[in-house]
Amino acid sequence: MRLLAAVSVLAAFAVPARSPALLFLFLATAATVLAGTWPKGPVTVIWDGDCGFCATSRKWVEVFDFGRQLVWRTYQSGAGTALGISEEQARQRLYVAYGGRTWSGFAAFKKIVLWNPAWHLLLWGVLILPGLNAVLRDGMAVAVLLAFSPLCSPIGNAAYDLVARNRHRLMPNSTCGLDDRPED
Repeated sequence: MRLLAAVSVLAAFAVPARSPALLFLFLATAATVLAGTWPKGPVTVIWDGDCGFCATSRKWVEVFDFGRQLVWRTYQSGAGTALGISEEQARQRLYVAYGGRTWSGFAAFKKIVLWNPAWHLLLWGVLILPGLNAVLRDGMAVAVLLAFSPLCSPIGNAAYDLVARNRHRLMPNSTCGLDDRPED
């Protein structure tokens, strides 16, 4: 984690002088890494193992989970019940559990991204690309900052719920336990 903080500070100095939003993003990440609480052990992810969209999403997340910090358990295995998550709850939303706490939906998604240093490095790599338009760069930095701030949680929750309700439609050639659900 200290390496991530050091890279954040170095990236901040590589930022064009006229990009305060990007500078803030890098320095905020460094402060979060140094002062924040990071998982010291495995993080359990409860997901819908019958959903093609969910399986594809899991594969993409695993590409960036270099430390194999995330332990994926399907709700169908009953793993959620030991954490106080009913099968019906787990059928509707993604859950993340760590340290006796659980997060669901958009909050769970944010934890998966925020607790994975590779996502930060990927974002920074994109944002410091030479030739990237300054307005686009600043817009992306502000969008990321807003997306993970409490101000956007209601919007993030609504977007997450919309995707979750329609996930069986997002991967038409896959199966999903929601496929047999009556149309809304």
